[in-house]
Amino acid sequence: MSPFFRQTIFVLIAVVVLVATSDSYAVAQTSTEPSPIVKIRKGLPVPVNPDINQARVKAQACAPATALRDLEWNNVRALIENGGTLWYDRAIDKGAHMVPKDEGVSVVYGGALWLGGISPDQQLKLAAVKYRWSGNDFWPGPLTNTGEAEVDEFTCQQYDRFSISYRSDAMRHRQYFDAVADETVETSFPDGYTIPSYFYDFPAHGNVALGQDYYLAHS
Repeated sequence: MSPFFRQTIFVLIAVVVLVATSDSYAVAQTSTEPSPIVKIRKGLPVPVNPDINQARVKAQACAPATALRDLEWNNVRALIENGGTLWYDRAIDKGAHMVPKDEGVSVVYGGALWLGGISPDQQLKLAAVKYRWSGNDFWPGPLTNTGEAEVDEFTCQQYDRFSISYRSDAMRHRQYFDAVADETVETSFPDGYTIPSYFYDFPAHGNVALGQDYYLAHS
């Protein structure tokens, strides 16, 4: 190939590259869509959902849930949080579902609550915890039942705790009142019966004056 043709081809290639670059640059300059917010988590880019701020409005001035607890039964120890995170220790970024419980080895890295549904206006609504890196989808306390589905700061603080109950206590409690109905208390409970003190603190009923359901937990 002669030097002239080689020079002509080189010039054409340069022009095509320049035009393509200019078009891309023009598109980038004229685009009106906002750039997505991205944070680096574990060395990977993770987009931040802009709807999180809107969700916070529903919770007003509520602080994020802080209560956490280890569940220890049958040689298993599993960490759960009131904010929806399961089996994941955020403080050290490691799994927290130990089997056997004293070995210090987690069988899973983590889990979380994911709840979704269709709203009355046919919109998909989803609350999904992603390690609680950004935002909070779950807040403590019952939502109002008047259509707004909101929760206030006082309710969040009141319900940011775990209420533990035992099946054996519930069964004995039920047996006692069955005996009262059958008039067999003297034979079924010769030593009497005392209601466990924690029954009075269990959040079974909501405050209807605040627009909450009366029955929050029942058998």
